[in-house]
Amino acid sequence: MVHRSRFQMAVALGAALWWTCCAIQMPDAAGLPKVARVKLVLDGDSIVLDSGEHIRYLGIDAPELPHGGEPGDCYGEQARDANRYWVLRRTIRLEYDREKRDGYGRLLAYVWLEDGTCVNEALLRAGYAWLLIPAEGIRRHAEFREAQREALDQRRGMWAACNFQEEPAYVGNHYSRIFHRPHCPWGQEIPHRHQVKWATRWQALEQDYRPCRRCKP
Repeated sequence: MVHRSRFQMAVALGAALWWTCCAIQMPDAAGLPKVARVKLVLDGDSIVLDSGEHIRYLGIDAPELPHGGEPGDCYGEQARDANRYWVLRRTIRLEYDREKRDGYGRLLAYVWLEDGTCVNEALLRAGYAWLLIPAEGIRRHAEFREAQREALDQRRGMWAACNFQEEPAYVGNHYSRIFHRPHCPWGQEIPHRHQVKWATRWQALEQDYRPCRRCKP
């Protein structure tokens, strides 16, 4: 029993040392960082590694912070602070999907903590972000959808704190998976064949559509 206990302690210590020693960026076979340390948290869904590499969390979209003279979204600061609490100056594991980089050159990744927490999913489940599923899909779509629905059902985070002004109807684009207020200029440009309509914003969210950045439904 003593030998087994010592063996278990050795395994646990070895795992901890592995995570610690890999704080210096560790690449995978494709040259992409696999284990790294977080130097900076930019907002609720993006970070910078010690190497300077920018990481965009895959499958989610957090409220925006103020920038360029534009006001931020409701709960943007809270989402950033939650992300900072989970990952800042910590060693993380990065997992990739089909699409490796976005249009800005940032790596798209699932971010994992040592205890097995997927930070992308945790942000969704706590109401700090909503789904952002690319056209080609992602492996963790089902888990992320369930996390968002739980946050919506329980009115967690921004789903309770933000005062969303309801409209009599909403229109979405089934190609972009974005929904709009009825008088949004971008919404009015959606081709008829791509339009989807709902009576409430909750119906759009439950079908994995995300809010327009312009009209902020």
